[in-house]
Amino acid sequence: MLNTRKLNLIDIFSLKKDLLWEKDYYGLFENGKLIDSLLYSKLYKNKRLFQIHESGNRTREFLNQFTNYFTRRKKVRYFFAEFDEVEQFQDIEFMHNCGFKRFDRNYCFEYDSKHHDLHDNTKPSIHCRVLEREDIDRLVEIDSSKQILEYRDELFRSRQFFKEEIENVIVFADPADTSHILGFAHKRDIKHVASFDFILQSKEPGLIQDCITAFAEYHIYFEKYSESFRFILSETNKDLFQDIAQDYNQVWTSQCLILEGAPRIKNKNPKSGLAFRRAATG
Repeated sequence: MLNTRKLNLIDIFSLKKDLLWEKDYYGLFENGKLIDSLLYSKLYKNKRLFQIHESGNRTREFLNQFTNYFTRRKKVRYFFAEFDEVEQFQDIEFMHNCGFKRFDRNYCFEYDSKHHDLHDNTKPSIHCRVLEREDIDRLVEIDSSKQILEYRDELFRSRQFFKEEIENVIVFADPADTSHILGFAHKRDIKHVASFDFILQSKEPGLIQDCITAFAEYHIYFEKYSESFRFILSETNKDLFQDIAQDYNQVWTSQCLILEGAPRIKNKNPKSGLAFRRAATG
């Protein structure tokens, strides 16, 4: 007899699964024996966004059971997955076959202080600083505006997310007015401990390079966290990648996939501004 359920702590220890912070397993059992499992978590700490990290044995029926269950029971709006295009191409193909659509790519580059000299940066055009609570509404606005319009109803980092991640966010600001925010860097929870998503307000040709230089000064020379770091850029900035790739080593490229789950929540108030503010507090 087949059945599915979320694995509890007893399951995780008895089955010798890794106990991972803020991640859960969903298992497929046959006569009480685990035969497949998915690793997932809440994307951006949002209970209506689920990210699938591992697709198990790539069984279509099992994945469909997982998405159907959480759509019905938990009203999950979107299921998200991000896989390396070289090392995880089979997972990407599997997700496509299960109805997931590619909607973005991420490109990861590495900054190594051994190959770059910042001493000539005498007139910085970007100022890096820690996130303050009064910045949060602006960061939500920037992050939402960078999402594809079709998914912008839910797929963004919320006010609550930034409150909980305040120590993992660095703000890019105008040196002449540090309250004027141009973007932010968010530290990713992945194997490489110094990997940051760069979310930028505009596509100005020099903005990315200015942010990289400012972040290097802050991360390496000011805070002395490490001798290198990795920065991750969305495909929306791809027109600038040719110049970036000449100066920085590209480490990996990932494909971002999405599946729509529960229907969009209808807002009774027609004012879009109010709708956004309500969403931002989620």
